[in-house]
Amino acid sequence: METQAIDISEEAERQMTKAEEAYGQAQALVVTTEKEYEDAGVFIVDLKTYKKNLEKERKDLTSPLDTAKKKIMAKFKPHIDNIERAIAQVNGKMTTYFSEQEKKRLAEQAKAEEKARKERERLQKRADTAEKNGNIEKSEALREASTNVVKTPVESQKKQTSQTTMVETWEAEIYDKLSLIEAVAKGEQSMELLEVNRPALNQIARAQKDTMKIPGVRSVCKKTIRKL
Repeated sequence: METQAIDISEEAERQMTKAEEAYGQAQALVVTTEKEYEDAGVFIVDLKTYKKNLEKERKDLTSPLDTAKKKIMAKFKPHIDNIERAIAQVNGKMTTYFSEQEKKRLAEQAKAEEKARKERERLQKRADTAEKNGNIEKSEALREASTNVVKTPVESQKKQTSQTTMVETWEAEIYDKLSLIEAVAKGEQSMELLEVNRPALNQIARAQKDTMKIPGVRSVCKKTIRKL
């Protein structure tokens, strides 16, 4: 795909040049005296102005594109959403059918296993009776026959169609958060399993500042320069 040239205004080019020059000045800046500190305060205000001007020039170019994109997305979104819902519905129906068939298969498998068990027990009892009656040859034959009794396998539900296949995806469900926390605290599970809510902690830090008291957490003050 051929890349289209971007028509940048002279003002935007001027602001970009000023930004590059300002970046170089910032790299060379030294603050060791009150005068240099005062000058740096003026300079940082200028830098923020340069940034604001660049953002304006950028938005002048991108706003029409953003508007066009929103209109296109709005046109396609309901249809894409409907397709996604349709996929979920069909997937749900296929999964339900598969689960029902698998449940039936397991039930039939259990019946076959129970039938085989009872047949083995029956032959074992006959073997015991034959042995008590002194018919060793018959007893051995019956015992061998009992070991050869196996369950009839019930074929598993087919997971594939001509164009799809059933895929199992496992995910974790937290049903007892406190137990998980205790396991991590005891070292039985990794700390990575617990995600820290930084936005909530930052909000508490902003409100309580250096009076914040939360075990394992401390309030840190980071200083920045702001225009008066």
